[in-house]
Amino acid sequence: MFTCICRAVTDNQIRAAIVLGASTVDAVARETRASTGCGGCRGKIQDMIDGRCPVGAAAGTAGSAVRGAVSVRVAECAVTSRYLSS
Repeated sequence: MFTCICRAVTDNQIRAAIVLGASTVDAVARETRASTGCGGCRGKIQDMIDGRCPVGAAAGTAGSAVRGAVSVRVAECAVTSRYLSS
């Protein structure tokens, strides 16, 4: 699902940036370009950063291990966000 309509950035792309270390909205913006249009998605991105979604396991790993960790964490986050939005 798109979180940033202006830049066509999905929630999974934002979660992946967070998993890989983006810890502020500006850092997510640098990685994904999300929030660099109208800025209407900044609150949603901040919610994702603030832990409404479990992220952060990929630090210190490399190569395919990072890609695997990101895939697993993004999948976990997608499931969790469905429960939070209910």
